[in-house]
Amino acid sequence: MATSSPRLNIQTAPPPFRVFAETQQRILDLQRLQKAVQQINSTLDLEVLLDQVINGVAQDFGCTEASIHLKDPHSDDLILESVRGCSLHGKGHRIRIGSPRGLITLAAAERRVVYARDVRQEPRYIPCEQNVLSELEIPLVVEDQLIGVFSAAHPEVDAFPPKRIELLQALADHIAVAVVNARRYSDARRQNERLVLEQEEARKVQVALLPKQTPLIPGLRIEAASSPARVVSGDWYDYIPMADGKWGFVLADVSGKGLPAALLMTSVRSVVRTVAFRAQSAHEVLNDVNCFLVNDLPDARYVTMLFAVYDPATHTLSYANAGHPRPLLARDGAVTMLETCSGPPLGLFPATYESCELQLRPGTRLLLYSDGITEAENASGEEFGLGRAGDLLLHPTTDADTLLCEVDSFTRGIATDDATVLLLSAH
Repeated sequence: MATSSPRLNIQTAPPPFRVFAETQQRILDLQRLQKAVQQINSTLDLEVLLDQVINGVAQDFGCTEASIHLKDPHSDDLILESVRGCSLHGKGHRIRIGSPRGLITLAAAERRVVYARDVRQEPRYIPCEQNVLSELEIPLVVEDQLIGVFSAAHPEVDAFPPKRIELLQALADHIAVAVVNARRYSDARRQNERLVLEQEEARKVQVALLPKQTPLIPGLRIEAASSPARVVSGDWYDYIPMADGKWGFVLADVSGKGLPAALLMTSVRSVVRTVAFRAQSAHEVLNDVNCFLVNDLPDARYVTMLFAVYDPATHTLSYANAGHPRPLLARDGAVTMLETCSGPPLGLFPATYESCELQLRPGTRLLLYSDGITEAENASGEEFGLGRAGDLLLHPTTDADTLLCEVDSFTRGIATDDATVLLLSAH
């Protein structure tokens, strides 16, 4: 069991040695303060911090009891958060500020140091242990806000001379600031944990909104993959059944990243699906979607989108572009950028879009992608670019997942934008 450090008996020292003894006591107390401050600064865990301080004070200053009460932010109660040496009350015990008895409540109510040199002469004193003869209460205050009360009790009468009280007040100031910092850290950590949970729930919702199955269309292989820069993405792709056995393919990108972009994309998805079910052409989808978004999107938000309609009967793909990167077309051993009838991004202002057509003959591969693919940068600031994407597209074994893996390898896993691909291969 730990024993307290010896206390120099200054009062009984011979006069020639009293100054020396007082100096030695002061040095010893300052060393104890330094030790306590180091403990305070070593952690942001409030419970650990308080217990370290209380145990250290009790041991180093020979206190019978030591405790810290913290004010409940929602009431006028003081809550016992750390205690050593008191067998009457444990952690969680509450006392009301302003109670007629108790030195701790007096210190809290008046926000001043309360010192009972001899507790037997103090009518407000509430005993805990019988061997206590002197007790010191120091309010913990930061920026005029009461944080709590630091309490120390000693088995000797008048065990806290002015110099020691001054030192313990300095310690109490450090404790008060440390408590505030630990609470702020704890609040920030809880908020971050709540945000992580919310983002994870949003990710699950977003994943659930992506196609669960790839449509089986004779003569056409369809692949898609998406990788968010953060937990959730502003990119979106979909396969939508349309009238007369046709299929709609869409790849879109909401401006921005993270949760705001993901929320907007969820709304855009609903609008696109509603419009596409009754539309006859790609440009009709974009025209109608834009009419909705012009009035609904927040300022400075917009959506780039490429919408394509595939007719399995004729192997024809009609497509319309709203400010989205032009697809890459691979056929006959060469890669080119697909000519598109491009219009402005959706949601900025009223606009009219047009469709173009492409015959998907066997061996043709068409890559739709978001700018997070071509604009992905490595550590040197070099972009992945159209050239690398095109080279990969020429290999018939390259699939959507391979493309994303190559981009991830290029950036060494450091993504700054959402990356999505939709690959159509005619056979």
